[in-house]
Amino acid sequence: MKPSVDVTTYGAVPDDGIDDTAAINAALAAEKAVFFPAGVYDYNGRMNVPDKSIKIYGEGRDVSRIRFRGADSGIYFASAGVETFELTDLSLLASGVGGGGGRTGTAVYCAFSPTPPPNTEKFRMATIERIEIAGTNAQGERHRPSTNALWYWTNGIHLYQASASKVEDVQIHGNFQQSEYGITWESTPRIFATQLFISELYVEYFLTAVHTMGNIHGFYLEQFEFVGCGGYAGFRAAMRLTSQLHLPVFQVSQGHIDFVSDGLQLVGLASAKIDMVDFAHNGAWGVDGTHIVVDHSVGVDITNCGFAGKYLANEVGILAGRGTNGLRVSGCRFAYIAPSSFGGGVMNLWGAANVKVLDTDWGDTRPRTSGPMAIRELP
Repeated sequence: MKPSVDVTTYGAVPDDGIDDTAAINAALAAEKAVFFPAGVYDYNGRMNVPDKSIKIYGEGRDVSRIRFRGADSGIYFASAGVETFELTDLSLLASGVGGGGGRTGTAVYCAFSPTPPPNTEKFRMATIERIEIAGTNAQGERHRPSTNALWYWTNGIHLYQASASKVEDVQIHGNFQQSEYGITWESTPRIFATQLFISELYVEYFLTAVHTMGNIHGFYLEQFEFVGCGGYAGFRAAMRLTSQLHLPVFQVSQGHIDFVSDGLQLVGLASAKIDMVDFAHNGAWGVDGTHIVVDHSVGVDITNCGFAGKYLANEVGILAGRGTNGLRVSGCRFAYIAPSSFGGGVMNLWGAANVKVLDTDWGDTRPRTSGPMAIRELP
């Protein structure tokens, strides 16, 4: 049902190619729920959302579209209190002025800076559902897959100090080896963030599809697919999960990671579980890499996962580094990973303690030369 007030009430006109910035800003200032009927709306620069609980929504992804222009564009929401932010049923397109092309900022930046009392954490909530984030071609039309988009997003979604938040049914299209982070979740040493639920997520062509950092815990990711993510410069991982808290809980399940260099990096975690995730090393660029890196983490379970390599000389299935204690690998399948004297191996243990491997199918992991065995313990 169409609401009685929407952005067209404030003067925005879809599909005419004329700047709608002033009309959209007026709607954001006046309303707590801002609706975009079907069509394409043009917005110049950063959309600064007022500090209040607000919902921004459309008729559906790929039906209602906001086309952003400018190098620092995107939706920017910063709350100083206990406000909530909801964004649903829209396409956010990166565009620009002229024919040069390039990056256009972060599509959605959502930050919370709560005030006392401390229990306000439970009210901090961002909800992002049924959203598409994509680049555009020279005509300003949506361009995907974005291997050569003229205009593209530097980052997809950045959540800062956001607790009790949800990202569901979101598609994020980047530009290969150019776009940085699909989703970032972070907090500061002063305030910790807890509980981020992500499901039905598709990310392609970002150096890192998902990245966490700072004082966070309670990360849950399920039903996802990453395509062409990771970077061959500096071995950027398709997904990097870190936390500065002593007892963070991270759960990742039911997904597929098609990666360029490293697939998944787990750093400084405890009580982490990776279950039913398939890792596929995309060897089209001939870059060595590691499917999963576990470093300075405690109590990590990797279960029912598949690892498909490309028989590259320095390719590693699971690398467990120093400071890792209590790693359990169970019910996993390895294929086309060749242990070799060049450093490759199905599992390389660099000082990790209390490692258990159960019910594992080594598949076609035979060495091509007279090299080491599938599991290597290295000093």
